[in-house]
Amino acid sequence: MTSLPNSKCSWKNDSLGRKCLNSFNGLKTAFFMETAIARETACAFLFTALAVYAGKGDFWLAFRVFLLSLVPMVIELINTSLELLIDSHVGTEFNEDVKRTKDMLSASVLLALVISYGAALALIAPCWK
Repeated sequence: MTSLPNSKCSWKNDSLGRKCLNSFNGLKTAFFMETAIARETACAFLFTALAVYAGKGDFWLAFRVFLLSLVPMVIELINTSLELLIDSHVGTEFNEDVKRTKDMLSASVLLALVISYGAALALIAPCWK
């Protein structure tokens, strides 16, 4: 028994290339729409450059630092997506439950920043001479 594909979910069966294009489009949109993403991108490049300089070109150090600096961006993308979803479905007028939800989302971004950038600095610091 075959069922007709659900037209609302036809994007789920897209090719890997098409899914990658959608993902890059999401990154581009977030970069230009959210200043936090742009700042975190700048921090990722700054920390990576510091790792290259401190590690005297050690590729694996720079690679680990770069990967660590992507973690806050991942959490920020989730935060931004959920905030957009909340605003579009609940509205933008004040609601105490929405405020608590957004505060907790913001806290997850803060913790990701502290953990990731702290770990990156812990990797870079011993190489600094």
